[in-house]
Amino acid sequence: MDYIALQNHEHVFNLDKNQVNLQQILLQGRQDQVIGFEWGYARNQQHPLWAFCLNIARRQKGPSKRKGCPIWYTGPKFLNRCVKKYFKQQNKELEHMVSYGQNDLMILEPNLIAPVRGDDFTSECGKWRNHEGQNESKWTTEWPESSCIQYLNGIGAFAVTLYSHSWGEGLKC
Repeated sequence: MDYIALQNHEHVFNLDKNQVNLQQILLQGRQDQVIGFEWGYARNQQHPLWAFCLNIARRQKGPSKRKGCPIWYTGPKFLNRCVKKYFKQQNKELEHMVSYGQNDLMILEPNLIAPVRGDDFTSECGKWRNHEGQNESKWTTEWPESSCIQYLNGIGAFAVTLYSHSWGEGLKC
């Protein structure tokens, strides 16, 4: 998944933005899909949202109407649809840094966990997604001084996911 922690995640809970520390569930926000699926935090593993989503997943039958793209049935687009149904927001777009329910859930702003768009392969950070020809030494020698890490530290990102999308070769999601 290429998830890289940039600073201690405990600080996420000390953000004063809309009382993040009171939320039962925190989900990663993304610029290109509202919700990411690489990072999440739940104070209570028995929150009814999870059973609700599981029941939706169980009821899905037949071939995907979207050419078998897994993100519609198990990934971030599925989670987006599930959260909208659970919080009765089907006719609205979900928003970052808004509390849903009685402090049940908040989707964090993208700059905190996923500041690089999922479809970006050309920016200084997006270029790190091209894993062909890269070896591990590049990550230890070039990454710490890269313009990408400088950018991420400058915006206060807690982590970055440099999606390689190797699972989705040829899929149009």
